[in-house]
Amino acid sequence: SSERSGEEVTSLRQITGEKAQRLYFIDVENIDYVESEANYVALHVDDERYLARNTMKHLAGVLAPLGFVRIERSLLINLRKVAFAERVDRGAFAFTLRNGRRLVSSGTYRKGILDEIRRGQFFGRNAAH
Repeated sequence: SSERSGEEVTSLRQITGEKAQRLYFIDVENIDYVESEANYVALHVDDERYLARNTMKHLAGVLAPLGFVRIERSLLINLRKVAFAERVDRGAFAFTLRNGRRLVSSGTYRKGILDEIRRGQFFGRNAAH
């Protein structure tokens, strides 16, 4: 973790999401993926979906150190929630989340995805050998 003060990253442990007129404080590590929807983003947690007033650009920046990677203009996934990834055509990847959901990246984000995979941080300490 970073020692520099005033860094927003260190404070982003939760995102406030709304569902059925209720506000929920969602722990970032529980989010499977984030999807942009008009002026909002949808936070997908298991089978639940919460709306948050935020932008993909902002979240992509602050969530990157926490293991999130942008795989599509409108998709940001939590690599810690990925069961496996496989290459599909033209530099794209298909990510299968632990809950069975499958998300496909666009070739545009290939380099960022590869950098993140090479960094290997999403396997954490419990990497299978």
